[in-house]
Amino acid sequence: EITNYSKAVELLSIAIERKPTAAAYSYRAQAKYNMKDRTGAVEDFSKALALEKNAEVYFKRGVAYQSLEKYDLAIDDYT
Repeated sequence: EITNYSKAVELLSIAIERKPTAAAYSYRAQAKYNMKDRTGAVEDFSKALALEKNAEVYFKRGVAYQSLEKYDLAIDDYT
């Protein structure tokens, strides 16, 4: 289990520079979320969804929106 989220963000940022993929953005978003960077997580989840629609990523973005008290946006992602 990775617990060094700042290192994960650093390495995923390099990977995204080289080849941006939905998976890389999603993993970086999760690392940011775990570091309490909810806004950064939403941004990266959104970038992942722009590249590839994925129900799990919508759900995770919804959780991030909810933690930011953006309930209408969270409900949109949940439904």
